[in-house]
Amino acid sequence: MIQGYRQPRHLIKQTIDSILPVYDCSAPVVDMIHNTATPTILGCGNVTFSGNLSNNDICIFLRSMNATCEPVVAEQFKSINAEFGYLCDDARYVKHSISIELAGAMIGALTFGQISDRFGRRMTLLFALSGLSLFGALSSFSGGLIEFVIIRFVTGIFNGASMSVLNVFTFENLPQRYRLWLNTLLTWSPNFVLFALLAYYSEDWRTLARATSGITLPAIVLLLVVTSIVHYGLLFNMEKLSGSLYWNLVYTGIIRYTFNIVAGALDRTFSCVGRRFIHLGSHVFVSGTIGAVVFINLFDGSHSMDTVIRILVLCGVSMTSQLYIVNVLCAAELFPTAIRNVADSQLAIWNRTGTVIAPQIFFLVSREKHFFSCCFSLLLVMNAASLIANFKFAQFVSV
Repeated sequence: MIQGYRQPRHLIKQTIDSILPVYDCSAPVVDMIHNTATPTILGCGNVTFSGNLSNNDICIFLRSMNATCEPVVAEQFKSINAEFGYLCDDARYVKHSISIELAGAMIGALTFGQISDRFGRRMTLLFALSGLSLFGALSSFSGGLIEFVIIRFVTGIFNGASMSVLNVFTFENLPQRYRLWLNTLLTWSPNFVLFALLAYYSEDWRTLARATSGITLPAIVLLLVVTSIVHYGLLFNMEKLSGSLYWNLVYTGIIRYTFNIVAGALDRTFSCVGRRFIHLGSHVFVSGTIGAVVFINLFDGSHSMDTVIRILVLCGVSMTSQLYIVNVLCAAELFPTAIRNVADSQLAIWNRTGTVIAPQIFFLVSREKHFFSCCFSLLLVMNAASLIANFKFAQFVSV
């Protein structure tokens, strides 16, 4: 058996995958491409510069005018240079901010590498990513370049910390046969494309900084409560299914227990089956059943397949039981005795949050012809998003 392949790591996924570590690590570096972009000077006041003039000639003219006119610039992106007026020789100060931020990254890598060895990869990575997101957002409120540089220096420390810890954390938890192809697949490269789109629609550096930091928040909430929302969203609306309400509940209990026994037997019998396998497999199964219900409702106007829908929904509800089992089990295994109940309490809080939302699921859409499909589509999107985040952003944290 490959070392580390069956270690319990599910709760690490539940907290870390929601923070999108790959994107967060690359964002504070890539966004400086846009943040420090120097705009093209077209004129000054009523004076329009000839296209034959070099940037140096234009800057000499501006200095001779002694800032008595307002520069007219063309910008692809409203950068720090454009907002604070760093257009000529002083533009180098903005570029210096990149070096200062990356110096902070060096300090973070040096410091947090030792901290992670002392306190563990998971807690260190979670702390670093949280600080990275927080200070990235704070930088968008900077009133000047100096303030921006100071905040981004701290951001750099957390960025260096997250990058150094994430690499080792990923390596330690991936089976050997997965390490190469997953590390080549889940890299910074796709984020350049995503970040270009984000910067294009942000249009200015402040919005970009906030969007970069805030983009993780929906994933945090979604991944913490999605299991309860899907489970109780279906369970508390069981009267929408065909057949007896009582028998549906009986069938749910029987199917749930059957799935529980099968999952336990598989984990006991096959070395390749562990908590990660059960968790991801359950997500795939639930997404498949909900997706099938949506498809049938959209294309079966005669309702001739109500029994099939009934079976699919009951199976989907029952499979979510495995997610709860893995959550609770890993919380007990991962945390030391002193804080084990605190960890379990956090699970319970987010579980109850999903439970509170779940009964309202079928009332979040209009009661029109396809409202039933819309409800299940909502559940499908939420569960699929959770699956994708676990699959991609957790870097296949192995169990």
